[in-house]
Amino acid sequence: MLLEAIAQYDTTKKEYLVSVRKQILTILAKTHDTRKMLSFLNKCCIIGIEDHHHLIYIGIPNDFVALQVKKFFHDSIQQAIHEIFSESYAYATFIYDDTQPRTTDLVVDLKKFLDLRELTPKEKDDKEQKATKAHPQLDNAIKTSLTDHFGILFEKQFTFDKLIV
Repeated sequence: MLLEAIAQYDTTKKEYLVSVRKQILTILAKTHDTRKMLSFLNKCCIIGIEDHHHLIYIGIPNDFVALQVKKFFHDSIQQAIHEIFSESYAYATFIYDDTQPRTTDLVVDLKKFLDLRELTPKEKDDKEQKATKAHPQLDNAIKTSLTDHFGILFEKQFTFDKLIV
């Protein structure tokens, strides 16, 4: 079985598989949301490459993640494989038990690789302030002058509840 063979991999082969995975992730990061990549590709790894069949085996921890990878990343992964190898290469997914230690050497920590980190409270506040600056509040003088142009739509006494009968 393929997973049994992983235990026999030497460090050179493991490093090669990890480097191919990093190349694929780099290509995917150009076109996909990194948070989505983190959610679904974090525990995935390349567990084998068969050159004579032109096939790359991607290990996926469970069926749910397999469906999400196929839904969101199938075409992009295939395109990345074509860029790295050739048009004749394809990939196949393989469900493995992610609690098994033999695949941990092949998994890339996406947070470190894509330089994702949690925001500090100060950074969160700064981000919220930038968002409010992007959507400024109307000045009261402007609000009162809008009623001249748009009628009752901007008058304070008229609310949604009062207009809808």
